[in-house]
Parts: sequence; C-alpha cells; structure tokens
Amino acid sequence: MKKDLNEMLSMKERIKQEATRMLIAHGSAGFRFQQIAEELGCTRGNVHYHYRHKHQLIEEVTVEYCQRTIGHFDQIWLSENDLSEKIQQSMQFNRSRYLIFNPSGNTAHPWSLIARMRSERDQITPLAREAVTRYTKELQASVFSGMHQAVARGELCADTPVETVSLLLVEIANSADPITRDAGTFQRLQMMYEAFERLLRDAYGRKPSLP
Repeated sequence: MKKDLNEMLSMKERIKQEATRMLIAHGSAGFRFQQIAEELGCTRGNVHYHYRHKHQLIEEVTVEYCQRTIGHFDQIWLSENDLSEKIQQSMQFNRSRYLIFNPSGNTAHPWSLIARMRSERDQITPLAREAVTRYTKELQASVFSGMHQAVARGELCADTPVETVSLLLVEIANSADPITRDAGTFQRLQMMYEAFERLLRDAYGRKPSLP
C-alpha cells in the first residue's frame, strides 16, 4: 500500500515537471494531456487520474513554481551575505534556470514559467494569476529587506533610496527571461546585473573616511 502511494506521488510529480517544461516552452495552448502521457510513457488516463482538467494542472504548477522561486530569492536576500554576494547569487539563480532550456548559453528559448504566465494572464485561472502577482510583491519585499540590511551594515549610505533601488533590481529579475530572449544570450542579463551593482556602489556605496 505504501509503495503504491509513493508510486502515485512520484507519477504526480513527474506530470507536474513535464507540464512545467511544456508550459515554459510552448505556453498553455502548446501541450495536451496526451503529449504528457507520451513523454512519461503512461496512458492519458493516468494523467487524468491526477488532474481532471488542463487548467487545474496549469494552476497547480504555476502556484508551486512561484512559491519555489520566491523561496530561492528569500534565501538569497534574507541571508547574512553581503550585498555583492546577493546580487551575484540572484544572477546565478537566473542563469541556472536559463541553462536548462538553453544549455549552450547562446540561444533564445524561453525559460521562466512566471514570464510565460504573465504573457497568458487572460488564459489562466484567477488563483494562478494571483500567484504571479503575489510573487512580484514578495520579491520586492525580500529585496527591500536585503537593501535595508546593506544600509544598516554600512555597505550603502544612510540616504540610499532603498525603495527605488530595490524596484530597479526587481525589474531586472522580472524581465530576465525576455532580456535573454531578446539578446539571444545570457550575457546581456549578466551585464545588466553587473551594471546595476556598479551604479549602486558609485551612487550610494559607503565612501572611505578621510584621514
């Protein structure tokens, strides 16, 4: 009985993983339960056993994807690492997801489910839309907290406009997928992260005291 339950849970996770991949690559109109079944080597009935409708599956993978993503950013921005490390880790997190769909590092395939679902807001359920909207708000709060920490630790000046600089970084993170697709490479996104940090340091970095 326990083995059967584990096998069902494993199949459900495999369905969600495959659905996530198909959604990112092709959008909600670009996959069917039959395609998932063929990729997983099971029957369409097996997929329907876990999900009655495609929108139910899209909703669940979207909500979980947003939760996992903000969890990763919380680990970065609420940590005790210095500001440079946090910016670098944010960029590397984007890179790791980009490389799943663009292993050469120089192609323009879509790689973010959040970006895909933003472009399909009118086609997904209210709960999925809410998850995407909440993700941006939670990311802003996380980065805001990390920037405040940098000010408190003396990495940035006390007069740093924390809300403004946080918003700029959030916009880079939110636009990461279209930036790499427009450029056809990850390098453009990396340059934007590095430029942001450089400008932030030049404008608000703590200046050494004069002797």
